[in-house]
Amino acid sequence: MAEKTGIAQTEISKLESGKRNPSIKLLQRLADGMGMVLKVTFVPKDELVKSLMLDLDSTEKRAETEGWIDAEDLERELKE
Repeated sequence: MAEKTGIAQTEISKLESGKRNPSIKLLQRLADGMGMVLKVTFVPKDELVKSLMLDLDSTEKRAETEGWIDAEDLERELKE
């Protein structure tokens, strides 16, 4: 990562451990080094909640379709 971004390994380690908060400029360098685009957005809370609920609903439907086990089923199986 250090080679790809030009950021010293010690600085990357500080970011990973939460000892340093990155600037937008540093985040951009990280994104460039990983071949990604940095995207920062402000989203109204109500839109975010709606989006999360839609994602949850979609995941629940997929779980039903694919037969995923849910937490309650897992608890029951563990008790048996």
